[in-house]
Amino acid sequence: SSTSPLRSIIDKVISISRDTGTETETNTKTLGRYLQKGSDSFSDDCSDGGTISASGSWDGPAEPEDDSEIVNLKGSITFKSCREGDEVFNGTLTFAFSGPLDDPEKLTISAPNLSYSDTTMGNNLSLRNFNMVLTDLAFDAYYGDLTSATITLAGAASGTVDGDPIDSELDNFRIVFNSNSSGEFITISGSMRDACLDGWITVTT
Repeated sequence: SSTSPLRSIIDKVISISRDTGTETETNTKTLGRYLQKGSDSFSDDCSDGGTISASGSWDGPAEPEDDSEIVNLKGSITFKSCREGDEVFNGTLTFAFSGPLDDPEKLTISAPNLSYSDTTMGNNLSLRNFNMVLTDLAFDAYYGDLTSATITLAGAASGTVDGDPIDSELDNFRIVFNSNSSGEFITISGSMRDACLDGWITVTT
């Protein structure tokens, strides 16, 4: 997979939260599927080792019939060396959706200490006191995949991405992306500080 580490983390939160796909496809039960069974938490083995647990609360009926009835879902996810295919997640994050789960206005993801690696791509990323706020969200009508969003980032990230070492802090760093049949288009802007730089710089594309 050529998906960026941050995008992989975002996609994982969305897939766990929403009732998308089937258990045979992901081999990991989703929080959305458990919510529809009237439960607000679960713990399970990951498909290739490790465990995942999640809990959530929402506005709406105790046993919602579909994602539109799950409003303002918020909760936490804990990965313990959770491996699925080439990807490994470790650590805890919290998340909060604004609006109904099938069409949220905003998604906030906070990771005090989270690590991600992709053994095939050679990517590994550690996030510390990291915050992601997604607005202007759009999803594929058939698969439910995130196709566009404005993502505002803050916090520290270190590791290796696409073979290049990174050790950076971000502040109000904005990524706007849009996916279509031609590919994924990205613009970035905001402030960052890298270990190889003396002080903060402003980046714009």
